[in-house]
Amino acid sequence: SQAFMPLHEERFLVVVAPPGETIDPAGMRAFVTDGRQGVNYRIGTWHAIQSVLEREGEFLVVDRGGAGHNCDEYPIAIRVSLE
Repeated sequence: SQAFMPLHEERFLVVVAPPGETIDPAGMRAFVTDGRQGVNYRIGTWHAIQSVLEREGEFLVVDRGGAGHNCDEYPIAIRVSLE
């Protein structure tokens, strides 16, 4: 798994999708945090880069150690609307 802890107190956007060979836009979900909570992603969970909403932000990232590749990048065109 991977954990992201904000080093700021600004709201940020979390966009996730279930694990799989492809990313199904219908299965994607977006959340807005309160800026003081961290996020821990289960292994295999697709996630977008955390986007801080009001200003630039920094995160402490906790990732598994060891050898091997654990980051697959997939370009996808999505539009997220906050309501």
